[in-house]
Amino acid sequence: MFTVQQRPRTLLACLALCLAVLTPAASNTPSPAIPHSNSNSNSNSDSNSKRADRPTCLESSLALTNLTITAAEIVRGNPFAHEATTVTFRLANAAAAVDANCSASDVALTAQAVGSDPYKWYDCAVKAEAGASGGEVGGAPAARFRYDGTLLQLTVNETWVCHDPDTGTPLFIQAYSFNDFSVPCNETAGGTFGQGTCRQPAGSNIYFPVDVTARSLEG
Repeated sequence: MFTVQQRPRTLLACLALCLAVLTPAASNTPSPAIPHSNSNSNSNSDSNSKRADRPTCLESSLALTNLTITAAEIVRGNPFAHEATTVTFRLANAAAAVDANCSASDVALTAQAVGSDPYKWYDCAVKAEAGASGGEVGGAPAARFRYDGTLLQLTVNETWVCHDPDTGTPLFIQAYSFNDFSVPCNETAGGTFGQGTCRQPAGSNIYFPVDVTARSLEG
């Protein structure tokens, strides 16, 4: 009986020893750390830095001192013979990255012309190169003008929208100017009332000074 009881214990001990030899011991050595990339954080930091260095729409708008006129042409007719004056020019806004093509073919030179309105406003065709939906460089742009051919004065009124960088509040920006405006003219031979064509020299710029104001669009 004694011998029969000892064999199972011997076999169990042998199995336990074999398992101990075959099973690898757990290592206390930590696994090498996987390098962590900071590319995203660096990219975000660079992006934020660039945004901080670039003026906001509001800052650029309030710093604006002039609009740039190019390709101006005035074709003067005889107002008393019902010959209207044609005025065309391009209006560039550096703050809002907006170009406006301004044109009118029925501009009255004098108040005496029958059925004329020398103070009539004309809308310009606005092309927003960026920010037309109210982004960083301004949105919802519009421009209009009127021209007094007797006094040779031009009035321009351009508007667009920026957002307050701190509160996000939409702000209505207006650039307004009323100034003398003349370009070199060649009068028509025999013209009694200064008929002729006046054209801005190609490649030249006319810097038209403006006053810029901003007001909230919210109550």
